[in-house]
Amino acid sequence: MTGLPDSQIALFVRMHHAIADGMAAMTTIAAFLDAVPDAPAAPARPWAPEPGPSARELLADNVVCYVEHFVGAFSVLARPRTTLRDVRAAWPAIRELLAEEPATETSLDRMVGPDRNLALIRTTLDQVKEVAHTHGATVNDVLLAVTAGGLRALLRSRGEPVEGITVRIYVPVSFRRRAHGRSRAI
Repeated sequence: MTGLPDSQIALFVRMHHAIADGMAAMTTIAAFLDAVPDAPAAPARPWAPEPGPSARELLADNVVCYVEHFVGAFSVLARPRTTLRDVRAAWPAIRELLAEEPATETSLDRMVGPDRNLALIRTTLDQVKEVAHTHGATVNDVLLAVTAGGLRALLRSRGEPVEGITVRIYVPVSFRRRAHGRSRAI
């Protein structure tokens, strides 16, 4: 937004939680901004490594870890019905993951570095809801379709094949329930 006193500008970002949630979004946005215009880079703080742990400290840490894992392994036995229900609910996804073919190698399979780019698409939540409701979908479905379309366009612009390939993505999913016991979907 422009028109603020002293030639200041403001940035308002509204982002759906399927793109970034909470502190992750704030950290991402802060990486693009400086608190002071044309601020010089802050000098690196002096750092000296702490001394490595002693053999006794390493042994104690390992014992604690083994005990915690041992106790955790038996905690599932304290609630067998809950454990069995969770395993049954997760089994289709686990079976699918185990049976999957390896993902296709693309130019996306590389370390993220400082030469990355950011593209923004402006819209309103009302427009996204309209598209979703017109097609019997949710807001999340629309956002995932836009993201998939963006990945397809990126790969095509790089001259890479897009038909019949597998690109794995991870999407945050909320299991929070509404007051009426149904999962929340917009």
